[in-house]
Amino acid sequence: MPTHLDPATNPALAHVFERLAQARERAELDAQQARFDLERARQQHEHERQLAARGAAERALAKQEAHQTTVAVGGTALTAALAGTAALALQQPESRRTAQAVMSIGGGALTAAAALAEEGSTARKVLMTAGLVTAGVAAFDYLRQMFSDSRGGIGVGFHDGQDALVIKLVRPLSAAAVAGLIVGDELIEVDGLPVAQLGRSEAIRRLRGPIGSPIALAVRRPTTSDFEWKLTLIRTPL
Repeated sequence: MPTHLDPATNPALAHVFERLAQARERAELDAQQARFDLERARQQHEHERQLAARGAAERALAKQEAHQTTVAVGGTALTAALAGTAALALQQPESRRTAQAVMSIGGGALTAAAALAEEGSTARKVLMTAGLVTAGVAAFDYLRQMFSDSRGGIGVGFHDGQDALVIKLVRPLSAAAVAGLIVGDELIEVDGLPVAQLGRSEAIRRLRGPIGSPIALAVRRPTTSDFEWKLTLIRTPL
């Protein structure tokens, strides 16, 4: 190699080679930094994508849980209301106040149980709803009964007969219906007095009385060879 091309003997050439080596080193460092930045950007993008997916899944789950809770609470409220109303409707007048008290106590117990359940849980909401609705139905029925007409009857309609009141209508679940009276039966005595003696208006007036009070009747069924029997009914709300 010519002497002037030998970096060892030519300081200027040595300086050029040194500058080239430094430039290559910087280029490699820059390339390495670029690869590092690219990888970091990729990881950041992947992290953000995972966070977005997780957020979407959590929102979907929360929406599903909210829907299930709404269905559970709504179903509980409807069931409690229907069950409570039906239970009260089937009670005899003299035991209705007791049923109202039992329902109120039961509603309070459910509400107390709800307070022990986990905060915000479906169980807590369901128990609270059932308790409030049950107690509310009992309270509403009590107020309705308290402010309604206190006089009741046996739940029948009549048309005139020769010496009796002939039944033309029997209301479902009424005292008459429960006792087995049917359309065509004839009331011939009310409170031990013949209908023929009392007259239609007075006989019907005597059928009315305080809810829960008894009324003695004598009934004739023409379809069974004028079979007659006596019975006592309890007046119910009209």
